Amino acid sequence: MYSKSKWRNKEWKNIVDDVLRTGGNRKNSVKRIIYEFMQDQKVHVEYIQEEFGIGGKGLFFDSQKYAVWFNENGIKISKGETTQDDSMDSVLINWADVCIEIQKMLAEGVYKTQNILDQAYDNAIKELAERIFFMKREIVDEYRDILDVILKLNDHPEKEYDQIMPSNMDQLEEKLRDPESSKKLGNLLKYIALEYQKHPEIVRFHFNSPDKICQMYERFALKRNGFHANSDFIWKHPDIFITQDEIDEFLRRGGAYEDGKFKIYSFFLLHKDKTVCSNFLKDRYGIGGCSHALCGADDSGADYNAKGLVLKRSVTGKEISIRLGWPMVTDRVSYLIQKEQFLTGKEYLKLHDYEARVMADHVITFYHRLPEDIVRPFEDSIFYDQTKREVYKIINSKTKFSKLLSSMKQDLQKIPKDFEKVDETYEKKERLLNELQGYRDGTYTLFPFQKPEKKEDVMSWTQMNLFDFI
Repeated sequence: MYSKSKWRNKEWKNIVDDVLRTGGNRKNSVKRIIYEFMQDQKVHVEYIQEEFGIGGKGLFFDSQKYAVWFNENGIKISKGETTQDDSMDSVLINWADVCIEIQKMLAEGVYKTQNILDQAYDNAIKELAERIFFMKREIVDEYRDILDVILKLNDHPEKEYDQIMPSNMDQLEEKLRDPESSKKLGNLLKYIALEYQKHPEIVRFHFNSPDKICQMYERFALKRNGFHANSDFIWKHPDIFITQDEIDEFLRRGGAYEDGKFKIYSFFLLHKDKTVCSNFLKDRYGIGGCSHALCGADDSGADYNAKGLVLKRSVTGKEISIRLGWPMVTDRVSYLIQKEQFLTGKEYLKLHDYEARVMADHVITFYHRLPEDIVRPFEDSIFYDQTKREVYKIINSKTKFSKLLSSMKQDLQKIPKDFEKVDETYEKKERLLNELQGYRDGTYTLFPFQKPEKKEDVMSWTQMNLFDFI
């Protein structure tokens, strides 16, 4: 058990304060937090919770490891390498108390040194200018011309649009620093945001959408008060380590490929041999890597090859890493599956949909490289997803699926048992058909832990991507 108030005890308060001084997992997180508290308004909870997001980190205090994890409930801190154990050596601080404690440290001059406090304003300008810069690049050319016409009709000089919102980062920062120019820029952002709500097509992509950028500017423009650090205040970032929670969260992503998480989950349920599972993971991950590997932390990454998985993270220029061989990764994935910690509740609800889509792949693969005179029960399209959607609907209609299986049995009899073309063989086609038959009859499933539920006659298509699993 952990306590929601124990963090105020002297034993824990210094640790909690130091954790809060490290900020979230994104670059310049502390500077954004400071700038947020510089504004007069007192509502910071939602902003701070979003700044931290969901993730964690590992910190050393007096040579003792402390695992940190933040989510919608607040920040949990535990002695050791994980926050998942319900031990007495844990505390939880909710987001309201997080804001109160940060505000208190800032007021007392013991949150950050003066040079960091002074950088908060410059960082806010730099980040906002960057977002405005990228938003402007995504506005379609036709709308830029319309803006110039509108501004000219309202007694603005020609090309006022580029004067108010320059395409140069340094000039944008200068505009934001000057009160009058900043106000003009804010008015233009508000106008573009209103137009965007009516006509989203004015931008090519929506990551830096005008309405988001306008909200950022409005928050940036709020009246601010500075903070002063105590002249004798000194603070050093604690040494870091990679927690078990961060490792588990990375493994739960299932690699970089679509549906990788479900493929791994299914394979581990169907195969109990550790070596087989280890080789599967090695092949599944392949050779490569990714950034933001540890809960989206900016200064983290992953590399994987035939030897195993390397997770790394850096802070204040110092990098640490941990290497996990594929047998170790296999053991941990098996543990997470056994403890029902590999999938989320929402992902369990998607298992039947995933299984149906795999069966659609089975049908398409069955007809792959068969003689052209064998009629396909679907429209063969150069767009695989379009064909898969069509077959998916057949799979989830009891009547149509039964007719499809009958046709496939007849088509299998049309090819010789020694059929072989590239990587397609008679035996493979027969196996696919048997699995489809078993799936229809309820005797075959990709997830043997449970009895297949009765399927509805019609199911909707659900397209998943990597972001469903982060």
